[in-house]
Amino acid sequence: MTDEPRLQKFLDHVAADRGGTVTVFRPISGGYSRLSALATVRWADGSEESFVLRSDPPADTGVFDSDRDSEWRLLEAISGKLPIHTPRPRWYDPTGQHLGAKCFIVDFFNGRPLSDIAQEPGQVPRAAQIYVDTLAEVHRTPLDVLPPALERPGDWESYICLLYTSPSPRDRQK
Repeated sequence: MTDEPRLQKFLDHVAADRGGTVTVFRPISGGYSRLSALATVRWADGSEESFVLRSDPPADTGVFDSDRDSEWRLLEAISGKLPIHTPRPRWYDPTGQHLGAKCFIVDFFNGRPLSDIAQEPGQVPRAAQIYVDTLAEVHRTPLDVLPPALERPGDWESYICLLYTSPSPRDRQK
């Protein structure tokens, strides 16, 4: 996973004209088997932006395999095209040359965790409806917004197998 000095060097490379300084960098939970961090950058004009970094974990330590290249292409393809808010993709280090591992950076946006809503008295039905509505919006997205190179399962069984049977590196070693 990247760290603050690597992120600073990366920003100096990809956004040198903006004169950014990393003021906050901390690992965050989430991302299930990927490493994530939150960073805040103060730009030379005085503005600040926060970002989420998502990178591959060290080899053979993830719960399952997933592909940052595909994930990045998907984020780029759906950005601004869905009725639900998705983080805007900003930069990608596809080789890990700059950030130490394949890593992409997206805009951070404040939101309220669904689990917080569900824990309020009487709010489980509301949380369930938010969840279902969100999934429905994702699944009604026209496939033509996806990049042609993105893998598309040929049928329902292949789709389910693609989602739920990707073995972890540890499982493949057994």
